[in-house]
Amino acid sequence: VYGPFGRVPTFYSSATLTTSNLAQSAATKLLRDSLKPNATADRSSVPNPCLEPGDILRVTYGNGDRDLLQ
Repeated sequence: VYGPFGRVPTFYSSATLTTSNLAQSAATKLLRDSLKPNATADRSSVPNPCLEPGDILRVTYGNGDRDLLQ
């Protein structure tokens, strides 16, 4: 998982994971969920020659939600 300052570790614990098989299944599901395709969105802005591939963008959607995108 990546955050605005690089990689961010993910931690998960559950009292229901009582066997190695259950723990492995949970880990596989967490990995699969983290590898889902990125979201796409149509956007428009004034051209900015300072932007480079990999830059972090703060996006505000029409409904007021905000997000950081890379």
